[in-house]
Amino acid sequence: MKVYGVIGLLLGAMSLFVGCSSDDDGGAGGNTGEGGSGGEGGGTVECSPDPDTSVTDVSGTWALLQVGSMQVQAQGFAEPFTNRIVDLLLVVQTQSGDKVTMNAQYCDHFTEDPDSVVKATIPEAYRNSLMPVVRVGTFVDGRFEMPELVEVVGAGLSSSSEALPTTPDDPRVLDQDADQKPGVTILLSGFVDGEVHVVERKKTTLAGVALAADQIEGTTAFSSEQSVVDAIPQSLMAQVSSSEQSSDPEVCNSYFKMVRVEASTDCATLRAQRDTLFD
Repeated sequence: MKVYGVIGLLLGAMSLFVGCSSDDDGGAGGNTGEGGSGGEGGGTVECSPDPDTSVTDVSGTWALLQVGSMQVQAQGFAEPFTNRIVDLLLVVQTQSGDKVTMNAQYCDHFTEDPDSVVKATIPEAYRNSLMPVVRVGTFVDGRFEMPELVEVVGAGLSSSSEALPTTPDDPRVLDQDADQKPGVTILLSGFVDGEVHVVERKKTTLAGVALAADQIEGTTAFSSEQSVVDAIPQSLMAQVSSSEQSSDPEVCNSYFKMVRVEASTDCATLRAQRDTLFD
């Protein structure tokens, strides 16, 4: 299913602009989440090995790395490029029978766009404005499943499924990151410098397996829909429509990893250890 993501669209538009130049030269409130309880689960675990069925309890404190991969198709380019949305969360889980309740706090949220000439940076104020989420899923015979969670950032919607705002004067738009600008702010640098103010709806579903008592891995069914409500400079607004973004067809490119950590672990520790913690 096609989704439209502001970061991907902007980066695609900028790549198109650079390519042409080269040729010439040569229900919910802000960040509220709605997660199911049990249900169908979601996604597949083809990317994971067989579960360790000796693991029966996944309660405790965990670090969660979640990667959502998107394909951006810029107009005028034959091949799409990849944009990844990366989340780092500190999780406390409780388990009762097969039911698992996850209480998660965002510690980091950033983009990886190695193919792009424009770097999208998510400021600390944006990251700090992300609200904790609660998810309820299952752990059965070594298989860990969390049904779809819908998170809305930068807007207060009467339903998490209603259309996103498209203008800054829409009364549903919130200044979630408290920077006196609508929605949340994403900074752009490189070939183009500026900022965009967006609202976002993100959907994630986790399906994985316990590899050991202290390790869970699997796939993330991921989509991100964003709307630019304002931009500096204003010319960035027109460039959003020049590309399309869709979920990466390679299922294994969107994934999550969880490792147990000490109960005393905080976000600063997770950010400092992120590059080695999930190896």
